Amino acid sequence: MKKVIEPGLLLGLIMLIVSMIVNYLFMLIPSVSTDYYSGFMRSWQDPLMMAFFLYPFILGLVFAWLWAKTKTSFKGKWRGGYFGWLLFFLTTVPGMWVTYTSFNLSFLTILSWTVAGFINAKIAGFFLVWRNP
Repeated sequence: MKKVIEPGLLLGLIMLIVSMIVNYLFMLIPSVSTDYYSGFMRSWQDPLMMAFFLYPFILGLVFAWLWAKTKTSFKGKWRGGYFGWLLFFLTTVPGMWVTYTSFNLSFLTILSWTVAGFINAKIAGFFLVWRNP
């Protein structure tokens, strides 16, 4: 359990920081910024929005648990990278597909979230190999 909780929570913190940086950089693009301020999200004054910050920690714990269960299936020097691809295709791609097809958001907004998901998945793969070989 220690090989899941500790790395999972640390990974959650890393993914939160990475997502904030990537999303901030993409918000410099006017169409992305417009999407954020169009009202499709709850107001930051809404107390429920604080739960938004739990998402990367939950994801980090799930990724750490999945790694602990499947790590023997990944071989070679790049096994963290392969695991990262798996995470990306299991979590980000389906979520961004449904978001793109059901929300009136710009393609660049969806792309920004996809890029953040890709970076986080790859970081997660290499981080988990390092923390729990």
